[in-house]
Amino acid sequence: SALEIRVPLLDHVLVEFLASLPGDWKLNKMTTKYIFRAALKGLLPDKIVHRGKQGYSLPVKHLLRGELRTYMVERLHDSTVLRETMDMAYIDRLIAEHDALKHNHNHILWALLNVAIWHDRFFR
Repeated sequence: SALEIRVPLLDHVLVEFLASLPGDWKLNKMTTKYIFRAALKGLLPDKIVHRGKQGYSLPVKHLLRGELRTYMVERLHDSTVLRETMDMAYIDRLIAEHDALKHNHNHILWALLNVAIWHDRFFR
């Protein structure tokens, strides 16, 4: 599960303006984000303005085995929606296998944790 937010680019006036521009202004000679890069030229070093896309991810598998482990287990066990819809023994097995380094279940455990938090926040 991923969420990507670039707050300065979410302004509806900016989005509407950019949508009204001709396509060749947005992609000039196969340079992606041409207008964005041109606007930042001189404000940021060229090395940054012209660098390629870089991903960022959290070290979820380590966090769920370390500092977030107790929090995750408590939230999963306390979650009404998970207790009512999931086999908690299965969730416990996923946690045990993840802890023992038998399997990397970080994607499913992270998703379950987010469902539990989301449900508790908006439906409890």
